[in-house]
Amino acid sequence: MKFLCWYEDDVEEHGRTIEATYPEYAAEKYIEENEDSDSIEWSIEVGDRVMVRCPDGNVKRYRVRGEAEVTYSATEEKSDE
Repeated sequence: MKFLCWYEDDVEEHGRTIEATYPEYAAEKYIEENEDSDSIEWSIEVGDRVMVRCPDGNVKRYRVRGEAEVTYSATEEKSDE
């Protein structure tokens, strides 16, 4: 299905059409595709509000938050001695 998504503090005319199965997935995908490296930490912590116009014409509002997951791995290195 196609959903029209835009940031709550913007206007619908600036929105983009997102292909998704459910409106909440469309909101998540919209954020994923629009985030830049400068704003991502703020968005993860606070969340972004996204408006979603569904195929039936209803408009829903979602707060989209993410999680920053840092992973580390260690690999033993043998010395060349």
